[in-house]
Amino acid sequence: MSLIPPPPAPPSNGAAMVEVNGVSKVFGDVVAVSDVSFSVRAGVTALLGPNGAGKSTLFRVMC
Repeated sequence: MSLIPPPPAPPSNGAAMVEVNGVSKVFGDVVAVSDVSFSVRAGVTALLGPNGAGKSTLFRVMC
């Protein structure tokens, strides 16, 4: 098996492609996501976390 290296990231001018500020989501009394802020620049990006951490909820709130 041979590994193929990933392509180089495109040049970035430093501007964020996605910017999220102060996102929160509550289900009744349960706080699922609280005051999340981040920015994503061009390139390969991943959102990692354990089950139930709120990753899918965060993306649903963003869309």
